Amino acid sequence: MDRETVKNGIECRWRMRQIKTYGCLFLLIPVFTLFVAMFSASGAKLNPDDIAEAVGWSTGYMLILYSIIWLPFVLYNLYRYRQLINNYPNYTVHSVVLDKPHTSFLYKNSVYFTVRVDGKTTVDTTPLFSDGLFSAFTLDEYAGKTVRVLYDEEKEKVYLIDKV
Repeated sequence: MDRETVKNGIECRWRMRQIKTYGCLFLLIPVFTLFVAMFSASGAKLNPDDIAEAVGWSTGYMLILYSIIWLPFVLYNLYRYRQLINNYPNYTVHSVVLDKPHTSFLYKNSVYFTVRVDGKTTVDTTPLFSDGLFSAFTLDEYAGKTVRVLYDEEKEKVYLIDKV
């Protein structure tokens, strides 16, 4: 297995999608705040310099606030993405069948699978699958299918790569 295959794998694509989604939310909310601040400032009583200062402060506060809220999610997904890319040679490649779905508690409306690696070890996948409107990987597309995974024996985790 090579680096490009891992980068184009299911797990890495899902992580990059999460990073992009959180990044877009991080940028859209301050832009929305900027427009609200611009149109809610009273122009009759304030001169343009005061309006610019009020808009700048409100946007700055929102950037700081949403950095505190969203940045940990971006950093966590980036860390997991880099960890997989850098450590994939240490993992073993297996083919498993995605046949035991379970709903995720933390990721609402998402499904993970319990798989058997080498017929002896039972491991849960990451909850990547959903039938939601913006889901990247649908349950119908992967349920009951055979996929290649990378198995990390030390952490007892599997990382989905692609369908066989």
